[in-house]
Amino acid sequence: MKYIVLILSVCLLPFASFAVAPITGNTTICAATTSALSDATPGGTWSSSNTAVADVNSSGIVSALTPGTADITYTEVGFSVVTVTVLPLPTLSGSLLLSICDSATFNYTPASTMPGVTFTWSRAAVTGIYEHASAGVDNPNEQLLNTTYAPVVVSYVYTLTSLEGCTNTQTVAVTVNPSIKLNSAINAPGICSGDVFNYTPTSLTAGATFAWSRTTLTGITPYTSSGSGNIGEALTNANPTPTVVAYKYKLSANGCLAKTPEYVYVSVYSVPCKLAVPTQNTVGESRVYPNPNTGAFTVFIATVTNEKAALTITNLVGTKVIEQQIETNTTTDISLDVPAGIYMLSAATATDKYFHKVVVTK
Repeated sequence: MKYIVLILSVCLLPFASFAVAPITGNTTICAATTSALSDATPGGTWSSSNTAVADVNSSGIVSALTPGTADITYTEVGFSVVTVTVLPLPTLSGSLLLSICDSATFNYTPASTMPGVTFTWSRAAVTGIYEHASAGVDNPNEQLLNTTYAPVVVSYVYTLTSLEGCTNTQTVAVTVNPSIKLNSAINAPGICSGDVFNYTPTSLTAGATFAWSRTTLTGITPYTSSGSGNIGEALTNANPTPTVVAYKYKLSANGCLAKTPEYVYVSVYSVPCKLAVPTQNTVGESRVYPNPNTGAFTVFIATVTNEKAALTITNLVGTKVIEQQIETNTTTDISLDVPAGIYMLSAATATDKYFHKVVVTK
């Protein structure tokens, strides 16, 4: 009897090919986002080959963590696998912490190491900063006016979009340093010829430094001098009448120099000294309100006795906007027909000078 032997080769396919449906869903995702994967075969479990790149929860929600690839597996009786690619987020390559001086124009050219990134920005309104809230693309190129005596931080929120459509938000923080002004009296009590004139400058801006100088004045010796901080020098007056000596102060703080110098005045009486003459009055109060305003505001200056004051308002380049005489201890309404911006108000009586920064909005 003859036997015929048949040898059958059976090729078993992986369970995944017939037991588990394919995984569906977006497999190319941006870092810091999620993607929902699904599988038509019920009852399975999800897992990731690289949870540092992409993790997956029990519902198939993939969380993209860092750029790279990870295999996401759905396992039931068999299994199905897809490769998830996590794309990087665009980032700013420049500094995120900057500073400028009051009234300077903030220029920032955004850049990224990734090619083809686009940039949009927005800025909320900030107390103490005149410009209103704004938004734009690329470089803000806008003037920032600090109406306070302290640094104010302005935040520009940049949204970056890559060629692949990934978006990222970063904030550029700009410190706008204030203009620096003296808040110590600029009209000092008079001194006798030969006495030492002492003066301690102060400012409402923290960290302010003070450099002073004095030019030649007929009859006054020493002829010239300069220094920093406090003044303490003997002044001799050879003139027959009292002579007013002016000290020019240049203030700086936070790397910013005051736009204009300020002057401190002292009367040096001749010999014999006549200090029985009443010393100069000091201002009790000076106000500008409302401030900021739309060009209409009120000025009030309080003095010991009623006086006339010469009022001058200039723009930031020194051009006069208005010049008139006002009465102290009386409110004076001012109306300016000028563009929006910062203006400097000064008023001078026979014995005192005082200044205000006026912010005009439109």
